[in-house]
Amino acid sequence: MPKNLVYLCKDRLVSIDQLLPILMEIKALYPETNLLIVFSKDKQLKLIQTNYILWDCIQSMKARIYVMRAKNKLVTVIRLIKFISLLSFKDNIIMREKDTLPLHNIVMKILRKLSKIKEVKIYLGVQSATFFRNANTLAVISGERKGRSTKSHFFDGNYDYFLSSLSPKQLEDGLNVKAPRNKIITTGYTRKLPVWQNYMDEAIKRNKIINNDTYFLYILTNTYKRSATLEEPEMIELVEESLDSLKKYNSRIKTIFKPHAHTDMTKVKNLLDRINYSNYIIDYAHPFISSSKAKFVFGNVYSITMLDAYYQGRPIVEYCQYDPELFDRIGKQSYGGERYCDFFIYRDKKKLDEILGKLINNEIKVERDPKFMQDSFPETPPQFYEFLHKQFS
Repeated sequence: MPKNLVYLCKDRLVSIDQLLPILMEIKALYPETNLLIVFSKDKQLKLIQTNYILWDCIQSMKARIYVMRAKNKLVTVIRLIKFISLLSFKDNIIMREKDTLPLHNIVMKILRKLSKIKEVKIYLGVQSATFFRNANTLAVISGERKGRSTKSHFFDGNYDYFLSSLSPKQLEDGLNVKAPRNKIITTGYTRKLPVWQNYMDEAIKRNKIINNDTYFLYILTNTYKRSATLEEPEMIELVEESLDSLKKYNSRIKTIFKPHAHTDMTKVKNLLDRINYSNYIIDYAHPFISSSKAKFVFGNVYSITMLDAYYQGRPIVEYCQYDPELFDRIGKQSYGGERYCDFFIYRDKKKLDEILGKLINNEIKVERDPKFMQDSFPETPPQFYEFLHKQFS
């Protein structure tokens, strides 16, 4: 009997984005597997559909889509009961980042009695150990300022396996806690998985936007403060300063803006109109595609998207301002790590103008160290495929 692979999608775009290469690999190797992707609510599903490459990937796997929560609580209960019935008396492998379902632990206990269940907790959002460590530092600072415990709950919960893009040692170093090494399956850099890579290669060839013009990619985040606990400016201030420098080159290079799920595009568009910014488009293609032929990739806070662009050999420019304590504790360098950011500019407009001029005038050549790249973006280990064979064959 074919197995069910159920992904309980966390309410963040990056969650399904990072897991898709693995889901596509599983469906290619074990095509009889029934894939069910469970979204938290309709808003999340619509966001995925807007990011049309992600949606096309999901459709290519013939995945069944299920939305769990509704505004009406009774409807949510009915959907939850139906979900349990869908998986009852079957062989199920459930992947999730956290306890995602309503009454998650109770539902899982019921399902374990009514069916065969293997739970796989996943952490695939960050490939760089430095990025992971810095993200944890940010979480600790925010917790301290809110008067909350800084104890890590990263490995808490009931699960059979822990699927991670980072090694057990990298996880332990970043969190300063002991990892359940007997449960951890390391994936390597999932963007290298062959089914995903082939899909992306074809999508890049078909994309007219990136093949017709010289352009750079601007990764937008939110437009407000990242957190009320941080002493940082609203992000729109940094965006405006950046655009003021970049607009000088409107006639020479196109801008592709890639919005974040929480970007207030009305505010961004009003700013673009007010400063008379031109020669740009707003595109929701997957950033792996958009960055593939970019002259450089630009952002006001380091993101996972930049790590993928770094892997593709694109120059990375970060123009930012971090909370003073956070900045000091991460070594006064890029949030993503010094070696993963080619041009780190800490709110220095003069330096920004200088770097942009050199990049656009081809006065700077960025090269990658092959050994560092191999160490930072490792191949998928045999252990991963052995795990898949054990679960899906």
